[in-house]
Amino acid sequence: MILRSHLWQAEVWPEFGMNTVSLKYANEEILRAPDSPETLAKSPCVYGLPLQLPANRTADGRFSVNGKDFHLPINEPARNCHIHGSLCKAAFQLEDLQEDSVRAVLENREEVFPLPFRLTVTYWLDDTGYHQEFCFRNTGEDDLPLCFGLHSSFQAKAFLSVSVGRKLDRDHRFLATGHFLPENDLDRTLSKGFDPQGQVFSEAYEIGSRTAQIGRFRYQVSGNFSHWILWNPGADSGFFCVEPQCGAPNALNNGLGLQAVPPGNSITFSTHISYLK
Repeated sequence: MILRSHLWQAEVWPEFGMNTVSLKYANEEILRAPDSPETLAKSPCVYGLPLQLPANRTADGRFSVNGKDFHLPINEPARNCHIHGSLCKAAFQLEDLQEDSVRAVLENREEVFPLPFRLTVTYWLDDTGYHQEFCFRNTGEDDLPLCFGLHSSFQAKAFLSVSVGRKLDRDHRFLATGHFLPENDLDRTLSKGFDPQGQVFSEAYEIGSRTAQIGRFRYQVSGNFSHWILWNPGADSGFFCVEPQCGAPNALNNGLGLQAVPPGNSITFSTHISYLK
């Protein structure tokens, strides 16, 4: 489906986790867009704005809530981890579609995560840019631990700045240890802004002011996102991922940034992409 407003155009695929696979301003592509559904199906986390639950890695695919043990499939066997979840592959049901907005729902009965929830997503365009809201309602009887994020994949631009806080120390499996690393030149440069082309990224930070700039586009996220993951697969990949997350890597076990939603309660995350004139 295509949403349009002013100079903005967004393409959303409900059957692929409500992924916004393309976002354009004045016909300039902002995201790394797949050329076909088959391409996205092969690599669902490196195109567009895919949803992650649980975000990043969960050690040994295990976690517990209120003394109950839960298991996730090991889909990164080299590190014996579960990574990214399957929300990005889930089919959503449309509730409302307008020229400039869409609302859709996913009822998870433990198919995409082993605890139930209802996720309502609302996307809309206006003259200020592209808005996304993600409302999780806990429909189960236990607390719902949320390590939610977006694996946001942007076209490589000649300028990048990300408001970062402390850099996370990670072990050999890229899991957060609970410690932090000393600030280095890259950390200081990120907040000021630089040309990232030719740079390899694989970093995890606490969020600073919850704002990033990619070229002439600003990416703002709500205050309940706690961390940034910055990643690309290589210096010549042509894209990089600026990923807001509620929770550090392995948050389901270490609790860093994790949001626990009591039964019957809801929590809403939001993002906004705008053009800097």
